[in-house]
Amino acid sequence: MYEEKALLTCTPSPKSESTLNEESGTINFVLMTKRGNKQQYSSLNVPISAEFAAKYKQREEAERAEKERMKRLTLDINERQEEEDYIDLVSTLSRPAIVTVSVPRERKTKFQHQKGVPDVDKIFK
Repeated sequence: MYEEKALLTCTPSPKSESTLNEESGTINFVLMTKRGNKQQYSSLNVPISAEFAAKYKQREEAERAEKERMKRLTLDINERQEEEDYIDLVSTLSRPAIVTVSVPRERKTKFQHQKGVPDVDKIFK
């Protein structure tokens, strides 16, 4: 009546702190079976010599190395920015302050247009 499906999750078992058992040479995985709406989880120990487990371990190591590289890059960038900010602060404090004094200037008077009709006789004489 019910159809049973099985999935092997690529994530390690949430119960175990370490997925790799050094003494037994296995990696813990969780096998999820689904029957209808019901899900069941069971622990599955895969030997490290298996191709699946070896590739999983390689991928995990690559992700850890990439995370460490990104962390180092981020810390280096932050350190460089702090150093630049410190150098800018020291350089602004060591410069003498330049004080500009504004001298009031005389304003020119604006041209005032004549109101009304211009005198034609004055213009053409």
